[in-house]
Amino acid sequence: MEPPPNKPYLFFALVGVLGLLFSAGEIYARASIALRGTIVSSKTDCVQPYNNRCASVYLIEDSRGTRTEYIAGPTDHSLKRALPVGTSIDKSRWSLAYVVNGHRIDDFPRYFYSGVGILALCFLYWAFSLYRVVHGT
Repeated sequence: MEPPPNKPYLFFALVGVLGLLFSAGEIYARASIALRGTIVSSKTDCVQPYNNRCASVYLIEDSRGTRTEYIAGPTDHSLKRALPVGTSIDKSRWSLAYVVNGHRIDDFPRYFYSGVGILALCFLYWAFSLYRVVHGT
C-alpha cells in the first residue's frame, strides 16, 4: 500500500478560504448594521464567573416611534456595549463608523481584518502556484 499523494496546495487553499471567510464575514457583519434613533432600554449581561463576555441588549426608538432591538455582543462587528438610556445612535448601512450623541466612533479594527484578508489571498495564490507546480500546468 503506497502513501497518499502529497498535496500541500490543499492546506494553503483551505487556510486561504477560511481567512477570507473570517475577514469578509466580520467586515460584512459590521457594515450591514443600520440603526438610527434613541436608546429607550439598555440591559448588559456578562458571562460568569469572570464577566469577560458581556452583551448589551438595546431597544432603539426611531423618529417615527418604531422600536428595534439590537444586541451588541462581545465581537468586533458589534457596536459599543453598555450605552445608557437616552443615548442617540446613528449607524448607516455599509459604513464601519457610527455616531453616538453627535460624536463619530470609528472603532472597527479595519487594518487587522484587511491584513487577514490580504494574507488569505497570499495563501490562495501560493496554493494555486503549488497546484501548477505539482500538476505541471
